[in-house]
Amino acid sequence: MSGTPEPRRRRRAVLLLVSISLAGLALLVVAGLQGTLVYYRTPSAAGAVNAAGQRMRLEGEVVPGSVGATGELTRFRLSDGRHQVPVVVRGALPDTFREGQDAVVEGVLGGDGTLRCDQVAVKHSNEYRAAGEVR
Repeated sequence: MSGTPEPRRRRRAVLLLVSISLAGLALLVVAGLQGTLVYYRTPSAAGAVNAAGQRMRLEGEVVPGSVGATGELTRFRLSDGRHQVPVVVRGALPDTFREGQDAVVEGVLGGDGTLRCDQVAVKHSNEYRAAGEVR
């Protein structure tokens, strides 16, 4: 009878070690994802809060007729159909950037309501259409 406590004790020690290891691994995964999960707002949501000086990510449609460039600066407006936010970008835009297309921009919202962004990503549909094909 003296042999049964030893395997139980060993089993408990292994179970405790595995539990601690899994908890540590989960903590590392959560800590690693902390900086990568950034959500975006719509122009209406950005206009509803006083977010001047805050870094944010906005998603909306590039308003047709709003794109203009002077030197290295490109200006355009993003809209969600209800509200528009002026955007200023310094530098080159993605080749797929077009008026009327959805885009996600990231930058700092100025006191005048203009987003001074440093990142522009163009959203596109997952449907392929051959050149000249009508929708």
